[in-house]
Formats: sequence, structure tokens, C-alpha cells
Amino acid sequence: MSDQQNVSVASAKRAAPESPARPGLKSDYKVAAAVIVFAIVVYALTMTFDKVPKALTQGVPPESYPRLLAWVLIALSVALVFEARGRRNVVIKRPSTVVYKTVAALVVATGSIQWLGIFGAMLITCVAVPVMWGERRHAITALFAVLLPLAVYGLFHGILDVQFPLGIFESIF
Repeated sequence: MSDQQNVSVASAKRAAPESPARPGLKSDYKVAAAVIVFAIVVYALTMTFDKVPKALTQGVPPESYPRLLAWVLIALSVALVFEARGRRNVVIKRPSTVVYKTVAALVVATGSIQWLGIFGAMLITCVAVPVMWGERRHAITALFAVLLPLAVYGLFHGILDVQFPLGIFESIF
């Protein structure tokens, strides 16, 4: 073998294998389109909310937060489209089982808010999710589990004047 052939064989072995491109629309475009459609539906649903009389209005109106989230979702989806431009469409591996466990934990936490309250649900979630993902620094996890619910409460209750269900913590707050 000549030296030129040896170099090309060696460089070919070092190069990362190309992922096969799939024909059709890029998956990022499909995801962005689905999220934008979802955000538009959510925004449209907020237009059906009952109007709160001016005399009873306290803080942020009920439709403001979902509308803000819808606009944020749309903006991030547009950013995804621009970021995906010029990239090849690659086949993505199936997510690991911990992703599905995390989704299940978040669904259970959301369903338990009425009973546990926002603090109980957030506290359990802020402990369970990092542990599920393999976090071993328990002191940091405990600090996170206490400070995040308090920060959320301070922001929404103290600044935005939004009330959350307190569940079993109602006597404390």
C-alpha cells in the first residue's frame, strides 16, 4: 500500500460515521410546527375565559400567564427552526427509560397538587427527579428542594399576587 492510501485509510477510521439523512421535512421543523399549533390553541382557549370585573381584579388577570407561555413557546419554536436550518436530518436514538420515568413522576406530581399543595408536589419532585437522574450530592438536592418552592412562592404570591393550592401546607401559609 502506498503512503497516500495509508493516510486516507487512517483518516477514514478516525472520522465520525455519517448518520443517514431521512428524506422529507426535518424533525425539528415538525416539532416546531406542532408546538406552534399547540400554543395557538392554548392562546385561543384563553379568549374563552370569563372576564373578571374591574372591582374584583387582583394582580395578574387569569389569561395573562397562559398567553405569556404561548408566546414564549412560539418564540422558542421559531428559534428552533432557525437553529435547525442548514443541519442534516439525523436519526435520533430512543430516549432512555429514565426519561419516561421522569415524565411519569411529573404527571403524578401534577395530579397530587390539590392534595399535597404546590409545596409538597414541588418538594417531592425536586428530590425525586435529581435522584432518578443519578444525582449523588444529597446536600445540594436538599437545598434545591427547599429553595426552589420558596422562590416560586415568593415570586408568584409575593410579587405577582397569584394564589396556588397549598394542600396540606395551608395551615402554615
